[in-house]
Amino acid sequence: MKEISCFLWLLRSPLSAVDLLSLQQWDLIVRQARCVGMLGRIYHLLDTKKLIDRVPSEARKHFRWGDTVASRHAELVRVEVESIADLVSSLGESITLLKGAAYCCSDNPAVKGRLFTDIDILVEKGALADVERVLELNGWLSTHLSDYDQNYYRRWMHELPPMKHGQRQTELDIHHAILPETARVKTDSKELLSNVVAINAKNTIFRLSDEDMLLHSAAHLFFDGEFKHGFRDLEDIRSLLEARNPDIFHWDLLLDRALTLGLSEPCYFALYFSRYWFEVEISDRVLNRALEVSSLGVCRSAVLVRLFSQSLMPLHPSCSSIRNAFARQLLYIRSHFLKMPVHLLVPHLVYKAVLPLLEKIQRKGKQGSRGGMIQMLEEDAKSL
Repeated sequence: MKEISCFLWLLRSPLSAVDLLSLQQWDLIVRQARCVGMLGRIYHLLDTKKLIDRVPSEARKHFRWGDTVASRHAELVRVEVESIADLVSSLGESITLLKGAAYCCSDNPAVKGRLFTDIDILVEKGALADVERVLELNGWLSTHLSDYDQNYYRRWMHELPPMKHGQRQTELDIHHAILPETARVKTDSKELLSNVVAINAKNTIFRLSDEDMLLHSAAHLFFDGEFKHGFRDLEDIRSLLEARNPDIFHWDLLLDRALTLGLSEPCYFALYFSRYWFEVEISDRVLNRALEVSSLGVCRSAVLVRLFSQSLMPLHPSCSSIRNAFARQLLYIRSHFLKMPVHLLVPHLVYKAVLPLLEKIQRKGKQGSRGGMIQMLEEDAKSL
């Protein structure tokens, strides 16, 4: 933990940290924050607490620029979401925003200064074909064009192949569930959609309920196996927990909801790391009950906590080691076993391992043919 101790200190106790950090420590925080896309988040945190002017100017300019980029990014996302919602509403359907787009359009505190790479929406499975068709007619293109990838997404996954707008280059993921259909854990999309909250007056844009939004964020982080933005995603969970309304959001309600959706395991890890990394006030009773309903067991939970502790570090040289890489690799393998049963997973991994080799051979063959053709043309030119 010493690799990110200054970063965590600033996030947990900005009032005590801001005047005691050295210029060298600020420099490290800037580099780690940039790596995880949190420059704007730090600016928002310090500005809200009236501390930003006490940050050395050498660091402050980076945080301010990060906030400027994030604010502009949020504006563009809101415009894009309105456009998508209008297209989908022409079919008589609505969209439910997930993750970053949901935080952004509902003005959740978790979005302040946050950057995200794509827009994620959830629609009913029966509407997928019509939604995809209307988007394609309006400039959205599939980015995974091979027959294998198309079949893989449409048959096994919880989303269509990712789409990108031909002009604006915005990326869009259209989900019909929050976990793959082949996953060990089954989450009922109808249950999620029955509890959504309207964002706009026209009732064409929705978000998940507070509990479900937190649980989806936890499932994405602790089931997915990709940790490029793991630290930022964990801080999202911290922000969601700290922004909760205690009159509406009850710990037991969260744990009961996690049990209903089959997400008790990621819920436990979300609460554990929020408490021990970010010092969110979560009682022993809540954490113990979360562990109990997760059915993880003490030994298995301890092993996974150690692996996640290494994997959630920022992907920055100051936090990189063989231990980090090994832990991420183990959790990446675990995520695949969570997503697919062995009889589907093995052929998929074999194909993905062999495909790059076949493509390399094919490229070399084309280059060889092209080189031979050029040589023949040169010889013909000399004979003239």
